[in-house]
Amino acid sequence: MEWMEQTAKGRPYDQATVQLTLSVVAIRTTSDMTTQAIFDLCGREELVQELRKEVISVISQEGWKKTALYKLQLMDSFLKESQQMKPINIVSLRRVAKEIVKLNDETQFAKGHFTCDPE
Repeated sequence: MEWMEQTAKGRPYDQATVQLTLSVVAIRTTSDMTTQAIFDLCGREELVQELRKEVISVISQEGWKKTALYKLQLMDSFLKESQQMKPINIVSLRRVAKEIVKLNDETQFAKGHFTCDPE
């Protein structure tokens, strides 16, 4: 955000839009978490209002500083719960066939084939 302040050179911009845009394009995991959190908020107006109150309160006290993030306790709890309900990594036991693999039911995996099992 500091970079954006310097780049804007006094021109107005929407900090929330910039932050969301950076989150979505930064890395896949951040994008997935942000998207899932937004989905989890849909239809939960009471939670949206509580989160909004918390953000307004903290930002009015702390300003747009990194230290303000540590005071967003409801937001932190909400994001953790959202991640627990739909983790980014929903498969495990990822394997690559080093040679042709043929199972008893005649299923075949070619050399180099990726496979995984759900968690």
